[in-house]
Amino acid sequence: MRVVLFAEPLEKQHAGIHVYTREMIRALLQYDQKNEYILLRSKKDHFFPEAQQVVVPNVFKAMRNDPLRLMLNVPQVLKRLQPDWVVEPAQFGPIRVPAKSKKISICHDLTPVLFPVWHTRTSSVLQRLFLKNIYDRTDIIVANSNNTKNDLVNMDSSFEEKTVRIYPGLSEVYSSMTYTPLEKEDFFLHLGTFEPRKNISGIIRVFDAFKKRTGAATKFKLIGAKGWKMADTNAAIKESPYVSDIKVCGFLGDEEVAQNLKSCKAFIINSLYEGFGFPLLEAMHFGANCFVSKNSSLTEVGGDYVHYHSSEEELLENLIALGNQSSNDLGAMQAHVSSFSWKKFAEDFSKLLGD
Repeated sequence: MRVVLFAEPLEKQHAGIHVYTREMIRALLQYDQKNEYILLRSKKDHFFPEAQQVVVPNVFKAMRNDPLRLMLNVPQVLKRLQPDWVVEPAQFGPIRVPAKSKKISICHDLTPVLFPVWHTRTSSVLQRLFLKNIYDRTDIIVANSNNTKNDLVNMDSSFEEKTVRIYPGLSEVYSSMTYTPLEKEDFFLHLGTFEPRKNISGIIRVFDAFKKRTGAATKFKLIGAKGWKMADTNAAIKESPYVSDIKVCGFLGDEEVAQNLKSCKAFIINSLYEGFGFPLLEAMHFGANCFVSKNSSLTEVGGDYVHYHSSEEELLENLIALGNQSSNDLGAMQAHVSSFSWKKFAEDFSKLLGD
């Protein structure tokens, strides 16, 4: 089968969808030798020089998502390539593909539809207007968790037959690192893009209460790129009486992230909703003591190996009671992490394409 994969998230995304697309391509190229994969991109860079790549540059260079490229130039290239399958890993697509080509859409989460206030106006409006119609026309929807699949079925019960849950896995950059335990240091850690659904301001409120009740010298590190609608988070940091103990690290390299995950006293996810949860999988891999919101897909990823909370008060009590203890048996936790495998993903995905 000839498969064209829209690989623009490699250059246009920097968070979860970028990681998903990169690792999906890596796995398919490595483990699926029976199908032909062609990466459709807006520009070439250092990613996957060994792969077949077709570059369709933006017509309007200043635009991140050029409508002329998407609606005119890309369909022309697809008509020339005549793929058996077209795959959109960034959720919103594929659109305008040849009639004989089948379509696969990867759905990461429906928060732009379910909770538009957490997203930029453009993103939420476009997905509320068009996403259901796109999925009506696609042949297969790949959901990254059971929770995401359930949301799709709740959107439209007809999606149940065409939706397949395939879990992603731990990024190769982390799975290939030799695990060497580090002595735990006295800091809490959050990893992820700064955006409303991460509810970072809630963690800061809990951190303030923890410091006040315990008098501990504990610090709080935030690792991740700047996102959108950050006013509440910025205000919570600025107004914290312990602002000098809060360190905003920004985006860090993989080695630095791994070092922090190994050495943190507690890794905290206070998200209001997640489609999957790569940071949690990474934290568990490196033996972090994880404190996680009990909602959405996080219970699928965390399993029995993390401390769950349903409120800020419960998170506070968990941190006070358990913050200096191990979550669970490290070997069992890492075995759980290894059950989320990109090799397994590639095998399952290949079966969707047929012979």
